Amino acid sequence: RAQTMVNMRPDANSYSRVSYLRELHGDRQGAIGAMQLAAQMSPVGSESWVWFTTHVGHLFFEQGETVLARQQYERVLVLRSNDPFAQAGLARVTAASGQRSDAISRYMQLTERLPLPEFLVSLGDLYTLNGDTVNARRQYEMVRVVQKLNTATGMDVDLELALFEADHGDPQQALVMARSAYSRRPTIFAADALAWALYKNDLLDEAASYSRQALRLGTRNALFHYHAGMIALAAGEHASARQHLQTALSINPHF
Repeated sequence: RAQTMVNMRPDANSYSRVSYLRELHGDRQGAIGAMQLAAQMSPVGSESWVWFTTHVGHLFFEQGETVLARQQYERVLVLRSNDPFAQAGLARVTAASGQRSDAISRYMQLTERLPLPEFLVSLGDLYTLNGDTVNARRQYEMVRVVQKLNTATGMDVDLELALFEADHGDPQQALVMARSAYSRRPTIFAADALAWALYKNDLLDEAASYSRQALRLGTRNALFHYHAGMIALAAGEHASARQHLQTALSINPHF
């Protein structure tokens, strides 16, 4: 179907959709190639070009190619110096390269201007790695404040909050949110979030079942495999745990 769409209308939008489908089915190189074509078919500097080029950077980063990821983010920032997602990408690359203080500085500047939960969590996690629990806690509390505001405006943030609470807050609340998100949209991302929330509540059999659902398309997602590995480890399935954790690192050595 995707190839038919490209044959009928070979434009940037169709290539970006092909990229997404290839990514879901584990073809990361194919996804990068299709997204690069989408960027090439967009006017340089346009909103679509910025989005596609930044996403190419994300795809490179997610397979551990930080140098190539940095190049994509810097291409965007040359023309759009204030683009928040390219700035966040560059901060993430900087952190992965071991320049933690520089990454914190970048995220601080970004969150002061645009306090998106994903940026705040990244900043909080960097503070945690530095042993600065006070500043980490401030970022995590800000995530909750922002998400409450988002909920009040009608945004569905259960999926994002489920993962956040599972890692940084209340596991029981995370499970309620994850079940709610999955019931509305049973995607592989919702299945992974639900699996992780179940794991955090020691419901290992059910967690394993949803983890298998998350991986059913063959998506090469380091976080999915990390979650699967930790669930298997808790269940005493050491061979499976080792395989998943090694896969997570093979997908992204900086994970």
